[in-house]
Amino acid sequence: MIDNEILQDYASEARELLEEMDASLIRLEKEGKNPEVLNTLFRAVHCIKGSAEYIGLERSGTLTHAVETLLSRVREGLIELDPRMTEILFRAKDVISALINDVSKGQEEKTDITSLVEDLAAIGRQTPQESAGESVVRAEEEQPRVEETLPEIVTAQPGAIDA
Repeated sequence: MIDNEILQDYASEARELLEEMDASLIRLEKEGKNPEVLNTLFRAVHCIKGSAEYIGLERSGTLTHAVETLLSRVREGLIELDPRMTEILFRAKDVISALINDVSKGQEEKTDITSLVEDLAAIGRQTPQESAGESVVRAEEEQPRVEETLPEIVTAQPGAIDA
C-alpha cells in the first residue's frame, strides 16, 4: 500500500501537469504542430509517467507511456498531428485525470485504460501519409498471395517423367 501523503503529493503535482497538458492540447488544436508546444506537452506527460511509475501506479504508467510514445513519433516527424490524434490525446488527459481521482479516493486505480492504450498504439503505428489522410498501399498488400504465384501442381507417376 502506498503512503497516503505520497499519493496526495503525486495527485497534486499530476493535476498541475494535467493543466499544462490541457493548455498545450488547446494550443495544438488551434495552431497545429508547434515544436515548442509539443515539447511542453511531452514534458508534462513524461513527468506524470515518471512519478506514477516511481510510486507503483501501473495503469497511469502504462497510459502515459503510450501517450509519450505517440508524442515522440509526432516530434520526430514519423506521423503527422491531426484532429483525430488531438481528440485521442484529450481523451488520454481525461483518463489520466480519472486515474488520479481513483488513487486520491481509494489508493487503487480502477479506471479502465485498455481500449485507449490500443487506440494510442494504433495511431502511433501509422505512416506519415496515413496520418495525413493519404491512401497508402503497404508492401505486404502489393505482394500477390502465395496461392496465386504457385504453378499448378501436377502429380506424376514414378517413371513417367522424361529425363
